[in-house]
Amino acid sequence: MRMRAATVLCLSILTTPALAEAPGPKDGPPAQKLVCEHLERGIFKAQVGNYLRNGEFDSLESLARTLIKDDPRYACGVSKLVDFYDVLKPSDDGGSDGVDSRVATFTAWEKAKPDSYLPKVGFSRAEEWRAYEARGSKSAREVSPEQWEAHARHMALAEQWAEKALAYDPGDPQLFTYMVGLCRGLNCPSERFAKLLASALAINPKYDAVYIPMANSLLPRWLGSPDAFVDFAETAADDNKALGNIVYARIATVALLVDRDNYRAMYPRFSWDRILDGLRQTEKLYPGSTRTSHMLARFAYVYGDRAVAREALLRLKSGWRADVDYWGTPSAFLKAYRWALDEDPDPF
Repeated sequence: MRMRAATVLCLSILTTPALAEAPGPKDGPPAQKLVCEHLERGIFKAQVGNYLRNGEFDSLESLARTLIKDDPRYACGVSKLVDFYDVLKPSDDGGSDGVDSRVATFTAWEKAKPDSYLPKVGFSRAEEWRAYEARGSKSAREVSPEQWEAHARHMALAEQWAEKALAYDPGDPQLFTYMVGLCRGLNCPSERFAKLLASALAINPKYDAVYIPMANSLLPRWLGSPDAFVDFAETAADDNKALGNIVYARIATVALLVDRDNYRAMYPRFSWDRILDGLRQTEKLYPGSTRTSHMLARFAYVYGDRAVAREALLRLKSGWRADVDYWGTPSAFLKAYRWALDEDPDPF
């Protein structure tokens, strides 16, 4: 069902005439065939999920080794190893992908492959899921002491399983990336965050996925502040000579998508020039990505750069229904589109 939904999401189009009939740029480069990452990622995650449900542990082990060694990417540049770990997390829908079924699968996996670190990662993901299930979705002040106690207990178990996986020294950058995410719920000291980040990059300096959970932890709503967030973006981009402003743009994107309604006011120190440079570099490495086109258009709209917004949005003239992921609502996408084409001179 999830695969079918992802396919429909990617193939359906908005019915607004302005989007369906928008002309391409007359003097610009030839239009690229854009790749819908939602469909691409859905297919990969379904494959990993099928391996899990069918107990195909040899296939999972082999796939993980390939993902670590070759670091294959989707069309948008996101590492497939990220989604491999994502599939290990139990589903909120329950059933064959629920926490009890997942734990049974990880138990069988560990029995079949006692020297593998991956089932330990699975157990950690299950405990992490239980921790946030125990906490619930209420604001922090509404969570009861009993819920906090259960949350802390399961988070501690998640950390213990992750440390057991780490003891195998698998050379897996996503394991350290996952542990950065765990640290947010464990309130780790800053030195721990820094060590995990450095460990992931020591394995693969181009493994930019590690910056995302680190950036999430520095959001004002969690453990950080706007200044700490921008400081991290600047330092991370300056330190990573292999990626530079690609890192800067990826970190800025976290702030934009989380604090979409007041991003400019909260993060006035972010540089549009550096973000644009990072996204342009991403385009060169991974051309034809709907995600990158959306990010170019979204940032350009926020910073009032009509020329860049127009260029990016004209590439998205078919109106992908995935717009809601990047814009909040389809109407926000349409508003930016009309502004970029001079149909609405003052959308702000």
